[in-house]
Amino acid sequence: MAAIASGLAQSFWRVVRFEFPYMARMRETGRRQGPDRMPVLQEAFCAQVQLEKAANPDRLLFIGGKSMGGRVRTEHLAALQTPTLILQGERDSFGKRGEVEGYALSPQVQLRWITSFDGADSVTLTINEVNTGRNSPHRFRLALVTVTGNQAAAPVYVSGIDWGVPGFGDTQITKNLQQLLAAGRAPH
Repeated sequence: MAAIASGLAQSFWRVVRFEFPYMARMRETGRRQGPDRMPVLQEAFCAQVQLEKAANPDRLLFIGGKSMGGRVRTEHLAALQTPTLILQGERDSFGKRGEVEGYALSPQVQLRWITSFDGADSVTLTINEVNTGRNSPHRFRLALVTVTGNQAAAPVYVSGIDWGVPGFGDTQITKNLQQLLAAGRAPH
């Protein structure tokens, strides 16, 4: 998460990170403790969102989170009208596949599973992503961020390329990562 935040900031995105109250207490006291109850966590999360919206009312707001930050808000996902991508780690013990796949999600929400490994040479896209890229290229931009160790490179955006024609019954296609990176461009 730190590497992604750093990479986005280096590409001139405003990145704000915050601590939940229990995290701040642990940092201040040096003692490990459990998280606050969900209403306290949700209140802290919503307060941070409102702070950002008030400070930058004309800017788009992207919200991310890992572990607790990603779990604080799930009940709203069923009614969400904003296109949303959830990247869920397969090894997250607090977001196991069976639990997360049971969430009620709006059709606007795409859930993608991320495996933890180095040296990926391909990117898997859902058929919905491929079809959006083919049929509405002005609405689809694939963002790729390469991470090496704790360092994230600047995002590369890919759009307007030949995404290929999925076969009958295909649910996903795989594209070569190096070719996508070569076809991409820096944020503008």
